[in-house]
Amino acid sequence: MDHSKPLCIVIGVGPGNGAALVGKFAKAGYRVAMIARSRSTMDDLERFFPDNCRGYTCDAGDPDKLNACLSEIISSEGPASVLLYNAGKGVWGDALSVPVDDFETAWRTNTLGAYAASRAVLPAMIEQEAGAVVFIGATASLRGRPQNGRLCLESPPSAVSRNLWLAPTGHRACTYRLSWSTGSSPSRSCSSASRTSPATSSSNRSTSPGWP
Repeated sequence: MDHSKPLCIVIGVGPGNGAALVGKFAKAGYRVAMIARSRSTMDDLERFFPDNCRGYTCDAGDPDKLNACLSEIISSEGPASVLLYNAGKGVWGDALSVPVDDFETAWRTNTLGAYAASRAVLPAMIEQEAGAVVFIGATASLRGRPQNGRLCLESPPSAVSRNLWLAPTGHRACTYRLSWSTGSSPSRSCSSASRTSPATSSSNRSTSPGWP
């Protein structure tokens, strides 16, 4: 990929939001490093954007493997200008029906992976005094319902983004929460601000993901 272009890392690339995010940044002139457990969608995106996209297979819920994957990307492509954390693990049910092991698996993907990924890219962003870290969540994580056990696990990244802001670096840390109810639109919780990127501009948000 052309190293004169800024690098965006998208973690969690499936046929919906992940593919839409990759397409948005690739068309905006970014190099895009994609991370997902399966190569199916990444292969399609590599064929569609052969000069801009490269896929890496990794489970975001395993912080050791995720760190190794991100280290490989940064070593090959250089520091990231944007990190988009879109990985999510679904566990449906209430507190009495969801086993602890299933809860932990979802937490590792939805929260621990977000924290590990942020730690991997932040040092270079702080050194360059520029960068954006964006987490994708769900509005249902803010509204408790009996069967929303899985979605409630998507609220911890909001806390991660708020804690990232505590360091006085002037960087952007945002959480986008997507709602699929009729007539609804995504909400954003954003701490601080630096450079604007395609994903952090409200005019580019959509509740109907699709690519290209």
